[in-house]
Amino acid sequence: MTSEPTTTPAPRLGGLRLTYAIALMLFVGITWGSTYSIAKFVTEAGLHPFGMTLWQGLGGGLLLLAICLVRRRLPPLSGRHIRFYVLCGTLGTALPSCVWFWIAPKLQSGMVAITGAMVPLVTLGLTLALRVERFEPVRALGIVLGLGSVLLIVLPETSLPERAMVGWVVVSLAIPVCYSSENMVLTLLRPPRIDSIALLCGMLLTGAILMTPVVAATGGWVGLAPPWSAAEGWFMVLILLNALSYFSFMELIRLTGPVFAAQEGYVITISGVLWGIYVFDEAHSGWVWLAMAVMFGGLALVNPRAAAQPR
Repeated sequence: MTSEPTTTPAPRLGGLRLTYAIALMLFVGITWGSTYSIAKFVTEAGLHPFGMTLWQGLGGGLLLLAICLVRRRLPPLSGRHIRFYVLCGTLGTALPSCVWFWIAPKLQSGMVAITGAMVPLVTLGLTLALRVERFEPVRALGIVLGLGSVLLIVLPETSLPERAMVGWVVVSLAIPVCYSSENMVLTLLRPPRIDSIALLCGMLLTGAILMTPVVAATGGWVGLAPPWSAAEGWFMVLILLNALSYFSFMELIRLTGPVFAAQEGYVITISGVLWGIYVFDEAHSGWVWLAMAVMFGGLALVNPRAAAQPR
């Protein structure tokens, strides 16, 4: 997932513009939050994580390519741009999607939504470690709260339905680490004067290309020729929702600026948890609810100057 530069000025919101922004935020939050439950359903039905990762990148990339063709702004294909697509396609598409689909059957979908919300916290940690931003005690406290929220999930004996889930929670943290690393690449290495939609198109398609030999070597192909099974049909819905959510989120950033759009992370997390309760009748312990509250406190400290970033 991509983020916009923190220097983007915040447009003025009011009247119909504010109403549209809030409606767009709710749409992105509800649809993107639902993808955690859909991913759990289709992976439990037996679709291979590697094949799903390939199709997710290819489906979203082709949809954005159609938009690029209409706008006549295709992804540049210079050597510098291709190297950038490879790096971001690996960190932002191939690796996190493989982990996401791999752990989906092992964890509650709401739990994946909660750990996925750590992207801004991990991103800030990386910016401080690389000295991209100067140290600020209040924002650093947000990172501490984020770490504390994870400890509230993995340490208490009664926090999760099964203690075996603790290891999978730790594995799930690879997702925000990947997206945060992608954010750093976008911040430090993004080529100048490139359209965001063209950029994302190149990244998604490159991620799909990178997954092709992996799928071929592992036999992880997911066939999507009709007629579809229920799982394959819902996977097609997942591809569409991810692409629409990506595009809508970029529109939200364009409309409101990164500070307002950064609040999307709260909506996606809450939506993901509620979808898990509705679809799978998931129940969370008091420790998990406390962890989510603590994490939201950390996000509140980090987000005011952070780049907008959901999941």
